[in-house]
Amino acid sequence: TADAIAELKERVLNGGEITLDEALCLIEIEDPALIDQLKGAAHDITLAFHSKKAGLCSLINAKSYLCGEDCGFCAQSVRFETSVARYELLDAEIIIEAAKDAERKGAQNFCLVTSGGALNEDEFERILEIIERLGRETKLGIDASLGFLTAERVERLKKAGLRRFNHNLQSSREFYPQIVSTHSYDTRIATLEYLRRGGMELCSGGILGMGESR
Repeated sequence: TADAIAELKERVLNGGEITLDEALCLIEIEDPALIDQLKGAAHDITLAFHSKKAGLCSLINAKSYLCGEDCGFCAQSVRFETSVARYELLDAEIIIEAAKDAERKGAQNFCLVTSGGALNEDEFERILEIIERLGRETKLGIDASLGFLTAERVERLKKAGLRRFNHNLQSSREFYPQIVSTHSYDTRIATLEYLRRGGMELCSGGILGMGESR
């Protein structure tokens, strides 16, 4: 009801939390008027806890369309015919110049993204050198999405100057096998655990509308 949404909004604004059962009830809302109210409440909560100024981040697809995983949502998998360009890890100078150009245009952060389950040793060493150079040659916050990690790689990335790592869970544990067969949900969780224990900032999102139930 409208009163319930208003009560939950005030609770969160005052530092409280909603329960899982309450969240599930919100997901089930179908009345257009209540959906509009829910959107407004979410917007008010966002503005209350975050700046009204957008933080700008530019990213570079540093290695493209060379992934052997079969994630059904991803255009980077070689198992699917897509129009994505295919190339190996870009030269350091190309990446550095792209970052400097993004900084000149107002970006505060720059993200290195590579296709594939995990970088090989040579690629990883090159990425470390690039991160270190970006730290010296720009004032950008440096982020990355480089696939699966080990605890050792997390430590080395942080030492090189990486600020934040993106590693999406995409969906629930129960639904995940329906969209990916080449690795498990636990494999993705393991990388997030390495990152958390290593003190790295995390960015982990998901995708709605792939066929899962509410």
